[in-house]
Amino acid sequence: ALLTFGAQAQNFPSPYCDIEDTSVEEITSIVFGETTISNTNDTDVLIDKTSTIIDVIPGQTYTITVEGNTYGNFDNDITAFIDWNQNATLDDTGEVYAVGTIVNSTGSDGVSVSLDITVPADALTGTTRIRITKVYGDEDSPAEVNPCAIEMDVFGMGAFPGYGQALDFTLNVGTMTVNTFDTQALSVYPVPAK
Repeated sequence: ALLTFGAQAQNFPSPYCDIEDTSVEEITSIVFGETTISNTNDTDVLIDKTSTIIDVIPGQTYTITVEGNTYGNFDNDITAFIDWNQNATLDDTGEVYAVGTIVNSTGSDGVSVSLDITVPADALTGTTRIRITKVYGDEDSPAEVNPCAIEMDVFGMGAFPGYGQALDFTLNVGTMTVNTFDTQALSVYPVPAK
């Protein structure tokens, strides 16, 4: 069992940054397009759902909806980081999406935030990582936007470990394909036509 754990630890989140332990306040649900990812893990700061693979097409728009437990009447900022250029860095220009702020939710009461995300036309094809972070913040100590940490800027004194969670899953960037062509559905105008 120890060897298995060691192998798993090396495979995830590599090659992406890990997140150090912090006070966990869990993400309970993510819906991306037509796929729902549920999470009941309230002890680990970084959740591995990379075996969940969602097909996307460049130029198409998909809605992401996130729910999570705020443990009271508190603000939790939700951010999506998508490695469209597949360089193992999650916060390049055009790869960071502010999804919204969840306030006063148990994570199972239907309170959520949503954002439409358009896959860039130049996104590299193949599988790529998406990381969702949920980070507590308030007026005096705003949440930090960082794919590699759950942090807040405490009273303007810099980044300190905060409250929240991150969850990784996989997007498969493909191209539109047609498996069959129905010649009966083809119309050509004007008639006659070359």
